[in-house]
Formats: sequence, structure tokens, C-alpha cells
Amino acid sequence: MTGKKSTIIGLIGIVLGAAGLGYGIFSTINLQGQISQTEINIDAKAYLTTGYFENDDFFNVLRLDTLSYDPGNNFNLSIYSYIAPINGTYLITGTVTFSACSDGDYYRSIIYVEGTQKAEKFLYAAGGSGISLSVTTIMSLSAGERVEIGYYKQDGINRYLPGGEKNNYLAISLL
Repeated sequence: MTGKKSTIIGLIGIVLGAAGLGYGIFSTINLQGQISQTEINIDAKAYLTTGYFENDDFFNVLRLDTLSYDPGNNFNLSIYSYIAPINGTYLITGTVTFSACSDGDYYRSIIYVEGTQKAEKFLYAAGGSGISLSVTTIMSLSAGERVEIGYYKQDGINRYLPGGEKNNYLAISLL
């Protein structure tokens, strides 16, 4: 039972850490069956400070403009991208928020690697309130690969993507 609890706590810690809380603490079991604590630091997080209106109903890259944390200087904000510094397995999570939506219209948040869609969250909206679509994946990246958070909206209306560290962001951790 201890192993299952540790695994669940570990997954919760990773997700909370990548979701913008700075870091997560999770438990692991060593070979002797003892629980030890390990700290996971987010390698990088960038977010949208200055909100903007989007009328384009095509696939778009979120225009990240502020670094929350990036000790390795792996984000390139001029192209709204994270560049993987080394080969490895990464936890990638991001959120795209629209301040309002149309009933029945289709919205997506998308993780791109080298311009290719790797993970997505989609929703048919219900009513005029805002929506936030969070998407998370664990995947292998090669050094130099570019990661972006993007979105798609299918409503033909000028929609506002609000600024704020929890509204629109991309966070990445090397596992």
C-alpha cells in the first residue's frame, strides 16, 4: 500500500509543481522501502502578462511575454518558445484562457514540438463565460527541440486572452 500512496503523491506533486506553484515535493520509495523526499524544480515557466484580442480562427502560438522562472535561459520569448537544453524526459504543461466564449463553439489548447501537435485539450463551450484549457504531457525531447503552447478557436469572433501568470502559460520540467 505504501508504494501506491507514494506514486499518487508523486504524480500530484509533479502536476502541482508544473502548474505554476514553483516546485512540488513528492515522495519516493528507496530500495529499503523507506520514504524519502525529493524536490522537483520547474526548469522554466513563461506566461502572458499583456493580454490581447485574437480574431484568427486558425492554429496560433500563445504570445508568451514574461519569464516567471528560467535559470537555464531556455525560453526564447521572441519566438514564444522553450528550447530543450538536453536530451531527456520532460513534463510539459500549459494553459490557454479565453475571457469569453460562444455557446457550442470549439476551443483547443495544444502543445507543439517543432511545430507538430503533440498533446491537446479541447472543449465545446457552453455559454458566454470564460474558459481555461490546461494540457499536460510527459515526453522525450532532444536537445534543441522547440516547445510551444498554442490554441485554436472556431467562432469567428474577436476573443480576449487575458494576461496573468495563472491564465496563459507554459511550464516545463526535466524529469
